[in-house]
Amino acid sequence: MLKQLTISVLWLYLLAPAASWASIIVRAELDRTPIFMDESVNLTLTASGTSHVSEDPDLSPLRKDFEILGQTIQTRINVLIDATEILHRWIIEIKPLRLGIAEIPAITIAGKQTEPISLEVKHFMGNVLGAGDDIFMEAEIEPRNPYVQSQATFTSRLYVSNSVAVPKWTTSDPELAFAHIENLGQKRRFQARRAGVDYRVIEQRYAIFPEQSGPMEIPAIGFNGVVSRQNSRTLQSEVTRERISTSPIQIEVRPKPASFSGTTWLPARNLRITDSWDGSFPKLESSKPESREIRIEAVGLRALQLPPPSFEENDSTRIYGNAPVLNTSQSRDWVLGEREEEYVIIPERDGDIIVPEFKVVWWDVDEDREKVASLPMITAAGAAITAVEDQTPISEDQTGQPDGLQVSVGRIDSFWKRTSLGLFVLWLLTLLIWYLRRFSLRTASQIAADEQQRSNRRKQRFQREFRLACESGNAETACMALLDWADQQWQHNPPRNLIEIGRRMQDESLMQELRVLDQIRYSKQESTWKGTALWAFFRRALARTMQKPKRKRWFASWRKSESELEELWPESGTL
Repeated sequence: MLKQLTISVLWLYLLAPAASWASIIVRAELDRTPIFMDESVNLTLTASGTSHVSEDPDLSPLRKDFEILGQTIQTRINVLIDATEILHRWIIEIKPLRLGIAEIPAITIAGKQTEPISLEVKHFMGNVLGAGDDIFMEAEIEPRNPYVQSQATFTSRLYVSNSVAVPKWTTSDPELAFAHIENLGQKRRFQARRAGVDYRVIEQRYAIFPEQSGPMEIPAIGFNGVVSRQNSRTLQSEVTRERISTSPIQIEVRPKPASFSGTTWLPARNLRITDSWDGSFPKLESSKPESREIRIEAVGLRALQLPPPSFEENDSTRIYGNAPVLNTSQSRDWVLGEREEEYVIIPERDGDIIVPEFKVVWWDVDEDREKVASLPMITAAGAAITAVEDQTPISEDQTGQPDGLQVSVGRIDSFWKRTSLGLFVLWLLTLLIWYLRRFSLRTASQIAADEQQRSNRRKQRFQREFRLACESGNAETACMALLDWADQQWQHNPPRNLIEIGRRMQDESLMQELRVLDQIRYSKQESTWKGTALWAFFRRALARTMQKPKRKRWFASWRKSESELEELWPESGTL
């Protein structure tokens, strides 16, 4: 008996780590790609689950193609309703040893392996003016010939040699008289080598919207700081104040094309228009107002640049618009504009009712051509309103009762009055006690419902980031946002990779697009990747899985899936 007990305890001891590892999800990601040779990049390894990871990941596979410069470890504990989630994060600064495609191999964490990642390492071909000095600056803008009122991305970089210390410093922001400028996220920090010297680099990106066409000069960006250097002869630190700057950049701003047919010039990388009705799709009836919310979302435009959608008036409906809600946010590379506008639609007649087409004409700066985003015209048969005929007023001596029925109105006994009043007061007291009890106690089911709502909000945020990344062609961000969404969608058994997500959603077209994303998300093809098809297939698969078979009103179930997909918008990009 003692021998059997010893063996059982030993088996439990051996199987405990395996059971612990089974509940852990591991992931690897890069903070930017591609990079230039002699620059560093941050590799983030994440392990999340209900168990603690006691050992650091094995980084030996990295040393074949990368130099490990440093490592930071972060741990966070999230207390959930029925479990405790432990999040471990290792931020490893690495530098590639050669040009070309560098493969970050699978890293083992707690018995599980991350997915391999491809990193493109390019040769630096930009301006090297100042390289070799212990402090210098670079600046660039893309594109060099933007359209008027479209976004151009301006990047400034400050290079500080590892041999000097800069305890106090500031850099100026670009200033233009005829342009609007916005920061794109926070400053990014990494390491680089220029002209044989190792530097710490601080990078800041800006979105510039030129307001007039023609030649334009982007002025120099300045550095003003205190620099401490060590004298090689005296070994004493020498402190000086220095001012340096970049060279001005000349660009040519193109005017609005003569072929553009829209009333408001809208140069963007992507633009879409969506709508939602108040409740399920309405049955339009004469003189019955219906509320319709229309949302315009654009990549590369501010919210103030977005006009209301245009539509043609007709004699079957009256349309009134309320004050719009405008929101502008930023991702790592783009400004994101959103305009929400509520319309009240009142059918004017019985019979056929026409809700006109709502459309926005815009200019695709990537394809350099005009496009139209629209909501199609709706034709509905209005419900017939039965007219009420004039009736002769009933005189005081008419009872309105059928023939042969006589009604005598007598005095109600006061006893029944008091009884009715007492019962009414007792009913009110019962209702009050029920109300106070219901809202004074939070049951476990209510807490679970609140947690589910928070999880739904997180899913909506990750869906918003995924859609935006697909529309802007950012494969890296699309991959991470989709994996984050899947963690919320299947919390108890989240998928480990993109292919598994496709299997669970049971859509062959989606599976094919996910295979493409999995192959090129970190390769040199990322700049040409278009994710619009992936978003369309994902949206279709999600809408199908969320439909309830018992409901016969197909549009109501479609509206539910649309609301969870469309009320999305990406947050500002950060490091």
